[in-house]
Amino acid sequence: MRAFTRKLLQAAPCAVSKAANGNLAVDWGGHTAEYSATWLRLNGKAVLHSANQKLVNADTLAPFPAAVSGAARDGGSVRVSFADGAAEAYPLSFLRKHDMSPAAVAARRDERDPLLQKRPKLPLRTSFHDLFPGGSAPSSGAKVEEAVWELASGVANNGVHLVTDMPSGEDTVALVSSKLGRIMPTLYGETWTVEAKPKPINIAYTEEPLTFHMDLPYYESPPGIQSLHCVEYSDVVTGGDSIFVDSLACAQLLRDRHPEHFRTLCTIPATFQKDHVDRPDPAQFFFRRAHIQLHADGVTPIAVFWSPPFEGVLEATPADAERYYSAYRAFAAIISDPATADRYGYCFRLRPGDMAVFSNRRWLHSRAAFKLNGGRRKLRGAYVSVDDFANTYNNLALKHAAEGHVSQRYGILDNL
Repeated sequence: MRAFTRKLLQAAPCAVSKAANGNLAVDWGGHTAEYSATWLRLNGKAVLHSANQKLVNADTLAPFPAAVSGAARDGGSVRVSFADGAAEAYPLSFLRKHDMSPAAVAARRDERDPLLQKRPKLPLRTSFHDLFPGGSAPSSGAKVEEAVWELASGVANNGVHLVTDMPSGEDTVALVSSKLGRIMPTLYGETWTVEAKPKPINIAYTEEPLTFHMDLPYYESPPGIQSLHCVEYSDVVTGGDSIFVDSLACAQLLRDRHPEHFRTLCTIPATFQKDHVDRPDPAQFFFRRAHIQLHADGVTPIAVFWSPPFEGVLEATPADAERYYSAYRAFAAIISDPATADRYGYCFRLRPGDMAVFSNRRWLHSRAAFKLNGGRRKLRGAYVSVDDFANTYNNLALKHAAEGHVSQRYGILDNL
């Protein structure tokens, strides 16, 4: 199926023509896609300012609606003539990317299906020295860019990526994370330390196990990318493995096994909160949303919000509360099932000099309990906003992604 999908998305057109209804028809060699004439006029270069901003929109387009009068192949483009005498060339790559025929939509959905995606058993690795050949000094150049693309595409497509050979400095986590976008400040600052403490302000700062969760679900826009740099992990420390699971795979498993529970978690909003005033920076964060957000098709999950330690009061009728809690238990059972993480996740122990970089929006993370036994376990963390990461990834993809490449979902709610 994946081979067919990639062939379809990379197919060269056999013929172009004016459709009977005045639209553009492109035969991609196996299926035909139709493009609205009005859509073509509103998405051509002629309506754009030099800054790539639109000068003409649907309310100002004239004549309206548009109509195609003719079309012909022109090298790597299709030249379209319109009934009002206008003409414009559209690159084949542009038309292929925006093919909304049922066959192409199904192919892209298949390419992004988390239950079909093949991932490495352990996260792929990029060395710090490839990102910063001169140590911690600012770095650039083609080789560095290739290393950043390796890191960014690893996070986007496999969910978790490791940076190895990290120096032990307190700010190294921010130095490397900033290659993916601007550091996102939160109530924990721009960077923070994860270490067992006598009076913790977060359960992560204990030796207790952490259940699968995303960070900061009580933010309207939770961080997109999280980095955790292992600065110190004494040999005497036992336990503390890091475990990740793909939340979208879990959501699809719930949909397939318990469709009624799936619908419940798509519709009844949960409450997420950080209600903690007994701390130097008092926290009063509250946000309500459904655990699962759907694609515009109404069936495909595109986002999961799951963080049991930070759940507040459920605002629901008694009947909805019972439905919600039953659905919650079913979803929690799938997420916590070791077989789920084995098939759709990763489990490993960070070593000093390792940094895990992962999609906080898609990949739930957990931690096994540990005992310090007189030693020390110290991690440094940072976040990058999902929008800044998307900007970095998309710019790099222009140069490095293969033709017909479809990125996996990494948390930005693009509904594509």
